[in-house]
Amino acid sequence: KLLLIVSLFLVAVFFYMSPWGQVVRSYTKTAWDYVVDKADWHVDAEKNIWVVGHKRTDKEDVLKALNIQLNQKMNTIDLDEKRQALEKLPWIKKAVIERKLPNQLVITVWEKTPIARWQNQGKYYLLDEDGQPVRDKQYLSEDLILVVGSDAPKHILELLKALDKVPDISTRVRSAQRIENRRWNLRLMDAEKGVEILLPQTDIDQALIRLDKQNKKDKLLKKDIESIDIRLSDRIIVHPKRTTPKKK
Repeated sequence: KLLLIVSLFLVAVFFYMSPWGQVVRSYTKTAWDYVVDKADWHVDAEKNIWVVGHKRTDKEDVLKALNIQLNQKMNTIDLDEKRQALEKLPWIKKAVIERKLPNQLVITVWEKTPIARWQNQGKYYLLDEDGQPVRDKQYLSEDLILVVGSDAPKHILELLKALDKVPDISTRVRSAQRIENRRWNLRLMDAEKGVEILLPQTDIDQALIRLDKQNKKDKLLKKDIESIDIRLSDRIIVHPKRTTPKKK
């Protein structure tokens, strides 16, 4: 019996992959498209459209982008065109639209993940996981690293990848500024009073690892210092805070 089942399965697979199988699939698809085209199925945007996976995107914005008319016939909806319209929304990275006959649409969306706030020429934006600005300022208050500089989006992924290797330092970083479009300066704790870390132009992950080892050894970040220069590969230069003499 097992041999018979396996044989039938192999014959079915062979037929499915053969030219005859392709012809059958073609006729089946054509017949199904004909049924969908002739059926009098209508979609109610409020009752028959389901949206899954959205967090920062309102359902109302999804329905507006779909632009499906009241009781529009199912066969007049261009799913690929609607998908492209959805993927133009600020937060939607990818969308899939499926028909659930007779008259329902199931929309699954994958949203972008914000990884940083970007300040450029006095304006603020969110950057997604690809380093691209998100056209939505509603979530600018999220607790994310602030990066400054016109070319910061190009280099944010490299910086975050390097910081991931030194969690004791990365959890303290509040902002990062591009210096002359060549390298980063990090500001720890807060943007005004925290310790400043001067990073090299290249191999920033190795520089941060050296700093992390030295910090674990000497507790550098707990000392009263103004900045730490790790631009040179063979040394770490620590600048103490300047103290103003007390008035008599």
